Amino acid sequence: MDHDVYRQFPVERHRDTVLFYARASTPRRAVPLGMLALEELRHRRPELRVVAFGEVGGLPATFPHQDLGVATPGQLALAYCRGTVGLCLSLTIPQEMMACGMPCVDVAGGSSEAEFGSDGPAALAEPDPVALADAMEGLLDNPVHGESGADPRPVAPTGGQQPDRAVGEDGHTTSSRTT
Repeated sequence: MDHDVYRQFPVERHRDTVLFYARASTPRRAVPLGMLALEELRHRRPELRVVAFGEVGGLPATFPHQDLGVATPGQLALAYCRGTVGLCLSLTIPQEMMACGMPCVDVAGGSSEAEFGSDGPAALAEPDPVALADAMEGLLDNPVHGESGADPRPVAPTGGQQPDRAVGEDGHTTSSRTT
């Protein structure tokens, strides 16, 4: 993982946004399970904003959502820094989300638990739409002290310094370092 890209940026974090890694072309991503969980959560929270990414053709969802398609690493890092909770049923994506300070939900017994253990930084839920919705809702209600251990607040550079690299609105990484 590139920590120059996947890190916290001093941007405002939304309090009502779930980012969903929805690469349906890879069956092991459990996109149908994630969609059922998001439908359940949207039923509970109609104002919830869902942002999907990972698929060229978009997410065929029954609920309103924004689709980032296949985004660049810089675009993803910025989205992770602005999102409230991530729903990701994959090994590498939760690490990127958490590096950007976004709490993440994954399936218990899945890749995040295998990598980090049951008491690791990802919130784990049974592979059931209601259980996944419960875990996301818990993090939405209490994002700072959520189960994931990731602090969703942006970290501003210390000492008034600006970061050497930043991700702009267009998602491209730029350097502010002078040599």
